[in-house]
Amino acid sequence: MMERMHYVEGTGLGKHGHGIIDPLPKANTMVHRAPDPDQLLDLRETRATETLQREGDEYAAARALERRRVRVRAANMRGCSPSAYDDGGEERASPKTQIIRALAALREEDRKGTLTMGALVYEFARLKREFPEAYRTGRLAYKAIRLAAPLLPPLVLPMGVDLEPVNMDSRISIRALGDIVGEDAPLSAKLAYHRLVDDVVRQTLKAWPWRGVRYPEQMLQFLKRWKEDLPPSTMRFILEKIVLPELVASAEDWSPVMWPWWNVPASKWMAPASKWMAPWIAYFGHGRLRSVYKTIAKTLGGTFCEWGVTNVDYHRAAPWKEVMDPESWDEFVLQEYVVPRLRETLRSLKVSARLTWGRSNTFPLVMKWASLVPAKHMVPLLEEEFFGKWRSAIYRLLMGDRPPPEQATAWYEMWRELFTPELLAEERVVVQLESGLDMINRAARGLPITKPEH
Repeated sequence: MMERMHYVEGTGLGKHGHGIIDPLPKANTMVHRAPDPDQLLDLRETRATETLQREGDEYAAARALERRRVRVRAANMRGCSPSAYDDGGEERASPKTQIIRALAALREEDRKGTLTMGALVYEFARLKREFPEAYRTGRLAYKAIRLAAPLLPPLVLPMGVDLEPVNMDSRISIRALGDIVGEDAPLSAKLAYHRLVDDVVRQTLKAWPWRGVRYPEQMLQFLKRWKEDLPPSTMRFILEKIVLPELVASAEDWSPVMWPWWNVPASKWMAPASKWMAPWIAYFGHGRLRSVYKTIAKTLGGTFCEWGVTNVDYHRAAPWKEVMDPESWDEFVLQEYVVPRLRETLRSLKVSARLTWGRSNTFPLVMKWASLVPAKHMVPLLEEEFFGKWRSAIYRLLMGDRPPPEQATAWYEMWRELFTPELLAEERVVVQLESGLDMINRAARGLPITKPEH
């Protein structure tokens, strides 16, 4: 067909053969995923470390140049060659003299407003390395803290539109300052270091517009990164004065109802409380959060159906079993929220002697709830409200319908399979189940069966 249209191979389409010849390149459909937040922070901290190192190197080079100029001036005044002198007399000077010169240079930089954290860390790290005894007795760590005090606040201020609690890069500077203070520093220097970090971080966090525990990612990331570098007093302040009040307020404001058209504010149904509560357990411990658990339990139980357990209530309660400690969960179960409703459901349950049942049998739902209820509460409940009716149903089955033994056994197995593994591991439950099976076996052998008491 193309030949009939006078197409010449090797030329493009169109009246003048001006169409393209080469095929279109395949579009790149590769999806570029955003980097992991931890990787981004690692990269930022690497750059911060490089900045600190660069500032130290620049300061060292400037100091060496200044000593060179002093040496040249002194040589010119004496009419000698600069090479006849050492490095400005630094090697020949006493440790005390070298320390005085180093501190004077740092104070001059501070006075001019050109002192950097990298320069400070470099100089004090050198003094600590070369004159450890004079560093300790001369309280140089305390002097380093005093010089660092005006440098830290600008470094800690958050950066960017999506504000983080503090500038995460500043952890490198705070850690470097802690290193030059050292573990062997006098108590006064350690306290001064902790007080400086505490004041700087507190003031920054107070000004941070945190959206609360429903959006915990930035605060959790901050605590995860900084927990080894923050003084204990700072961690206590953050947890007790910032996070815990937010947890309490959010728990009081929370509603397990998930549908906004029930006139529930969006702030209440936006995120499951179990999701924003669980991460804080590692920092507070269950004991400190028990008052919050009680508030949650009261709110959660207040939404349960009054006439028994339901599937909707199960899905609301289930996530909290993994959040609360066993003691708080046990208290929640024992109160008017769960066990009484299970009792009502079992009490209204009618165990049919028929080999099949419809939706009216709520026992599967009860066993679903049994996965949340400790066996020590569930076993007495079954003994009081279920097994008597169940054995009566077996008696009616065997004496009324008189099914073949294999059908009666299948009916028994159908019920047994509904029990949770935890309940089947309980001896008292096994005894009750075996009593029903014994009735079926006696009927199969033609032996008399005693009507169970119900």
